[in-house]
Amino acid sequence: MTVFDKLLEPVLPILRQIEEERPKHWRETLRWIDLVRALVYYFTKRCGGRNAWAVALANADPTLHLPAIPRMTLSDGMRRFSPTLLRRALAALLASRDLPTNPELAFLGAVYAVDGSEFPILNGMTLPRTADVMDRVKLHLKLSLQQIIAVDFLLGTQEPNE
Repeated sequence: MTVFDKLLEPVLPILRQIEEERPKHWRETLRWIDLVRALVYYFTKRCGGRNAWAVALANADPTLHLPAIPRMTLSDGMRRFSPTLLRRALAALLASRDLPTNPELAFLGAVYAVDGSEFPILNGMTLPRTADVMDRVKLHLKLSLQQIIAVDFLLGTQEPNE
């Protein structure tokens, strides 16, 4: 078992169920579950864009069982598959876990951290009144420390009683 398999292990049954239930197009060549696995690889490999993503998939270690997906098929998959499928998978994953409580943090009340990370834009974006194409966007996230601890537990990086 690879680290990549271990990363996907908690969510794979949910992804398989959604893949079985979703309506399929009769000429479909890329399955939704394969695109999700490729997306996880994209973010863990930190590919710079769609072309680098396609090259990384083509050169991926064979033990990962990732399909080599052409650039245009990646773009088509990002447009064709509804983001509600991913939201459904995340909601099912969170609902399937017993999230821990931390009395010390409950005593402090609501504690937040703010992150201002840059995320790559797969197909680029043009802002109004400019011809420049952006390849990254800065996203500010407000995170609750209580939820971060729950996510750490969900991903297996923390024990329930820590």
